Amino acid sequence: MRRPIILSFLFALGLLAFGCAPENEAAQDFSVRLLCETKSGSETDIPKSAVYTLVEEQKVKIANIAACDSIPPTAFSDYGIPDSALAAAGGWYAGAGDYLYAIREGDAVVYYQGWQDEMQEDEGFHYTQLGVYQNGKFELQLPPTREELVGTYTLSQETGSHILFVGMHEDTLIGEHFVLDGVLPPLNQLNVLMTGMAPQDSATLDLIDQGFRFSSAMGDGTFQRTGDGLEVSLNLDGQQVRLQKALSKDYSIPQ
Repeated sequence: MRRPIILSFLFALGLLAFGCAPENEAAQDFSVRLLCETKSGSETDIPKSAVYTLVEEQKVKIANIAACDSIPPTAFSDYGIPDSALAAAGGWYAGAGDYLYAIREGDAVVYYQGWQDEMQEDEGFHYTQLGVYQNGKFELQLPPTREELVGTYTLSQETGSHILFVGMHEDTLIGEHFVLDGVLPPLNQLNVLMTGMAPQDSATLDLIDQGFRFSSAMGDGTFQRTGDGLEVSLNLDGQQVRLQKALSKDYSIPQ
């Protein structure tokens, strides 16, 4: 009579183990792909590619870059991509490259985008998180719009301060670079001060890609999000300078 009891116990234990399996276990079996769709044109055209991700039969556009092709796992290390990445894509064109990869982090698939430029002063591919797929939904961190880039960017330091005013004429971004001795005054006083100053440099900022890298006569640079704001990294005569965009909360009451 004990044998059926033992079998019943083992059967119940098996059901309990099955019932305690993680809810997302089945969701972890799906595949993740990165697809490149390049717009064809004449030989003189700059290549334009859209990068899509395909997850659980959902196809979502996640980036616009220039050249694009699939990157095999055997080449991941060449582009600073982790060996455990699920998929990767990217390409190099005219001295610069853009790269993307997807990787599992916990119960989510996280997407990263990076870049490399032959003129950069540092090393690496500058990967930043682009978006997350979790519980059947995408959350993408969209790049800033041109309108968001307009404003005043500052770097205040005792050895000399920098100001970059970015304006827009029609669809063209224009930058004016100012240099001041010593630290900067409060921003509301600074705007008055700038009306009587002449910029050290003034140039059109030619955006290169969705990552908001740009080239200009004053130097090449990159706009990027940082927490709740924006910053610009500008190469001035071989020196990399980072300026933060002034937010409304940075303004102080005149004394």
